[in-house]
Amino acid sequence: MFDTQKIDSKSFNEVKVLLKSRFSVLIKTYLDDLELYSNSITQGLDSGNLKVIAENAHPLKSSSKSLGMLSIAEISEIMESYARGVQERGVRDQDALQEIEGILPQLQLAIDYAKKELKSMM
Repeated sequence: MFDTQKIDSKSFNEVKVLLKSRFSVLIKTYLDDLELYSNSITQGLDSGNLKVIAENAHPLKSSSKSLGMLSIAEISEIMESYARGVQERGVRDQDALQEIEGILPQLQLAIDYAKKELKSMM
């Protein structure tokens, strides 16, 4: 079980100060990307394609971490690790897919929370 409401407000505010008027564009792009990446992860899971999962979990992790969206970053990192573990650690595909499927609802909760918080901060 993950804390789906973890946000690093210090990192978030640093980016906000740094980008000034461009910050709202960044947030809009991030919100759009959240949908794109989470939908792609779901599609990868539905089709059993771990490569698609890894390729979408990685940028979701990175962009979330840089904005201080720690819950999304942590869950995405674990998804990426499971997806890549098939090649790197010899984890069976089915085991990795089951683990990812088990934490997908947590990712969605974290995304829903982040969307609500980001919209209120704009």
